[in-house]
Amino acid sequence: MNFKFWNALLFTIILGVVSCSEDATEEMTPDGVDCTSVSASYANDIEPIISNSCALSGCHVAGFSRGDFTTYEGLKAKVDDGSVKTRAIDQMNMPPANSSGPTNLNDNQLELLTCWIEAGALEN
Repeated sequence: MNFKFWNALLFTIILGVVSCSEDATEEMTPDGVDCTSVSASYANDIEPIISNSCALSGCHVAGFSRGDFTTYEGLKAKVDDGSVKTRAIDQMNMPPANSSGPTNLNDNQLELLTCWIEAGALEN
């Protein structure tokens, strides 16, 4: 086989690999969650998670030094500074193990929170 054939074959393989990986990164979050089919709203999905997992135990309420999540504005400030994603999604240490309420977020809750953040954390 000739040199042009091998170059064409190599180019085709590389193009295929690159195009597949670009498609995957457009649909998947850095956390591996596919948000193309997940629509999370603040009112219906996120606020109940936050109320039951972050505020129920007395944390993240008005006056709490690490943020008041009982309002959209309070939560959004911590989403914007990256701490919600870091602590709840990346490190998965929120809610903490010593919480008087839930001590972890389930996969569905993590997916909703991830997709809501990735979509801009809108007050919808």
